[in-house]
Amino acid sequence: MRLREFLSENEISEAAFSAQVGVSQVAVHRYVAGQRTPSYEIMLKIMDITGGEVTANDFYPRAPA
Repeated sequence: MRLREFLSENEISEAAFSAQVGVSQVAVHRYVAGQRTPSYEIMLKIMDITGGEVTANDFYPRAPA
């Protein structure tokens, strides 16, 4: 599941999520927009906070079928 979908489905703002993760709201916005990929440490936090619904694979483009 993409981070954008997780935040939307759980009605979590980028600002609230950024506080949980420990990064700026701008950083979360860039993750959501696909402009930036989280570091390994931040990725682990995101996976933990989302209960594994958002994984590292969700930040990379999917290969065409």
